Amino acid sequence: MTREQYLLQCLQEECAEVQLICSKYNRFGPESHHPDDPKKVTNRKLLALEIIDLMAVIQAVGMNQMLEEMHPKDIEPAIKAKMDR
Repeated sequence: MTREQYLLQCLQEECAEVQLICSKYNRFGPESHHPDDPKKVTNRKLLALEIIDLMAVIQAVGMNQMLEEMHPKDIEPAIKAKMDR
């Protein structure tokens, strides 16, 4: 497995983990937690942790020159447009 393949696999897995916790957050609520979790980590906290993991992988993908160059002048309008929707 190449480094690119590994990072793409990590990216895919992190996206799936974010998707899963979003589903649990939606189904059971933000303050709910797994009944067998002795630490009672809430879905809200798990979502934050998974998003941090995803951001780390996105950064690794970028640092390995796997993305087209992205300029703040291009990113900011795209984020604003997404937020407006």
